[in-house]
Amino acid sequence: MASVMSNEILRELRKRKRMRPKDVIKMLDGENETNNALAELTVLRAESLRQKLRAENVDIVMNALKMPVDTFFCPCLDTQTTGLLQQKNTLMHYMAYAEEDSYYRKKAIDLINQLKKAGLFSEGVNYQFLLSQEIRIQEALEKNPSKIRELIFEGLSITYPEVKKDEFSGEVLIFEEASLFHSLALTYKREGNTKRAIELLHDILTGLVLLSQDDRDKERMLAPIFLTLAECYIEEKNFAEAMKACDDGYQATMKRNSGLHAPDFVQLKAYCHAQLGEADKSPPLLTQAYAGYSLLRRYSKADELLPYVTPHGMESIRPPMPEPIFSYGKPLKCSSIGELFEAFRYDEGLSLKDVCEGICQPSTLFKIETGKTPGNVYHLEAIMERFGRDIDKYFYTFLPYDEFGVKQLRDKIWSLAVNAQYAEVSELLSELEKEKRFKSGVGLQFVKLIKAQIYKKENGVGTEHVAKLNDALTTTRENFDLEMVARTRLSRWEVITLNQMANSLCASGNSKKGLRLFEDLKESMDRYYVDESAKMLMYTTILYNYSKYLGLAERYKEALEFAHLGEELDVKHCKLKRLPGFAINRAWCMSETGYKEKCLPYFAQAYYGSRLLGKHGDANAIISYAKEKKLGISF
Repeated sequence: MASVMSNEILRELRKRKRMRPKDVIKMLDGENETNNALAELTVLRAESLRQKLRAENVDIVMNALKMPVDTFFCPCLDTQTTGLLQQKNTLMHYMAYAEEDSYYRKKAIDLINQLKKAGLFSEGVNYQFLLSQEIRIQEALEKNPSKIRELIFEGLSITYPEVKKDEFSGEVLIFEEASLFHSLALTYKREGNTKRAIELLHDILTGLVLLSQDDRDKERMLAPIFLTLAECYIEEKNFAEAMKACDDGYQATMKRNSGLHAPDFVQLKAYCHAQLGEADKSPPLLTQAYAGYSLLRRYSKADELLPYVTPHGMESIRPPMPEPIFSYGKPLKCSSIGELFEAFRYDEGLSLKDVCEGICQPSTLFKIETGKTPGNVYHLEAIMERFGRDIDKYFYTFLPYDEFGVKQLRDKIWSLAVNAQYAEVSELLSELEKEKRFKSGVGLQFVKLIKAQIYKKENGVGTEHVAKLNDALTTTRENFDLEMVARTRLSRWEVITLNQMANSLCASGNSKKGLRLFEDLKESMDRYYVDESAKMLMYTTILYNYSKYLGLAERYKEALEFAHLGEELDVKHCKLKRLPGFAINRAWCMSETGYKEKCLPYFAQAYYGSRLLGKHGDANAIISYAKEKKLGISF
C-alpha cells in the first residue's frame, strides 16, 4: 500500500469506465442530501486539480465507480490480522526466488493454497494478489499459455472489468494489474511473439507512469518488467534497446527495490556487449553479477556464471538462506485510522503526549482518534513510526493533489540525498521550504536534517555538523537528553538524525560516545519497532555503521556479530545495497585478527559487489587496503 493522489485516480477510473462526471452523480446510491451536495461541478473541479475533494466525497465517488474506498483505500483492520500480514510477506519473500529455485517455488505454492482458504484472501484485491503470484509460478513452470491467460483475465476482471483481450494500450494501472499484464507479455514471449510482448511491456510502463502513486509499489513492479523487456530485445537481436532497458531497470531496482535485480541487469549487459563486438567489457560485469548473486544467496544464478568468471574464492561462501519469519506487533481489531491509533496507544499504556510529542498537539491526536479530523499524512506517518509500525502495511493514504505533490517532493529529495546527488537536492529543498508543512514539526526536522547532510558534504564531520544534527533532533524532541535514546520511541527522521550523529561522532574521534549512541539506538529500535518492515527502513544501516566503528575500535568479535545480523536481515528482505558493506566489515575484522586467507573471498565479494552497485570509493579503498597489507589479491 502507498500514497495515491485522490483527484487523479478518480479522473482515470472514471475515464476507464467511460463515464461522464454527471454519470457518476446519477449512479450515487439514492437521492439523499449528502449525495445531492456533491455536484457534477465539484467532481470536475476536483479532477482538474482546482479543488480538494473531502474524504467523505472521495468515499461517495469511489462507491459510484464501484470501487469502494473501504475495499481499496481505507484500513481493513477488522479482518487483517498480524498472522495474515506475516504470511503475505513470507510469500513475497518466497516469490523473490521462486522463479529460479524449485525449493522456494514449492514453498510459495503451499502458502498460496493455504492463503486461498483465508477469508481475507478470498476476494477483491487480495485475491487478485494471490492470483498474480500463482500465475507467476505457472509461467515459471512453463504451463499452457492459454490456460495462464484465462487466469490473468480472471485477475484483471476484479479491478478492470472493462478490459478486453489484446485491447489494452497503456491506460492507468492500479494494484496488481501491471503484474498481471506483465505475465500476459511473458506468455507472448514464450510463444515466440516477442514483438507483441514488447508492445505490451511498453504499454504497461506507460500505464504505471500515468498514475501518480508512491514509488514503493511502482518500482517493485518496474524492475521485473524492464528485465523481461531487455530479454525480448535480445531475442529480437536489438542489443542497443536491450542495453537501454537494462540501464532503466538498474535505476529502478537501485532506487527502492534495494538492488535485488541489479545482478540480472548487469549480466544481460555483459551479454549485449559481447554481441556488439565489445567482448572485453563482459568479464568484469559478469564477475560483478556473480558477486551480487552470491551476496543475495541466489546460488543457482551464481552457479550459471561459474564457467565464465574467476570467482576469487567467492564460490566457497555458501551460508544458507535465512528463514523468512517476519515479526509484527499483535493484531488489533479496528475499523478506522483513529481507532487504530487509540488501540495501539492503550495497548502500550501511553498518553496522548507520549505519542505525539513534537509531531502535533495532543488535542490534534485526540481528534484523529475520535474521527473528528483525518490528520495529515506527515502526522500519520510519524505517529505510526512512534508505534514502531510501517504505515504502508496498514492503509493507503488517499491524498488531495497538493499534499500528494509535496510528499512526493520530500521523498524525491530524500532519495537524491541517499544517493549523494546534492546539487539537485539543494535546488529542490529551497522549493520544499516554502511549504507550510515544512516550517515546523516533522517537516522542519526533515529540512534541517537535509541541510546537515549538505553541510557534511561541503565541510566534513565535526562539532558543527553534530550541532546541526542536534538542532534537527530537538525540532521534535525539545531539550532531548541523549542518555534517554534507548528508552525513547523514535520516528524515522529522529532515528536517521541520531544515526548520522553517532556516525559523525565516531568519524571525528569521539568513538566512545558515538558507539554508545549506536548501541542505544539499536536498543530503542529492538524495543519499540514491532513491525520488521518499519524497522528495516533504517536498522541495517545502523548495524553497518555500528559494525564498522566497532571494528575500528578493535572490538572485532562484536563487529562480526552485528555484521552477521545485518547480512541475515538484508538477505531475508532481498536488499543488496548494504551487503557489500557488511562483507567489507567482515573481511577487515578477519584480516586484522590474522585470518588473512579466510578473509580473501569476503574482500572479493565486497570489491565486486561495490563495483556492481556503483560504490567505487569503497572498491578503491579495498584495493588500497589489500596493497598496504600485502594480501596478494588481484582484481
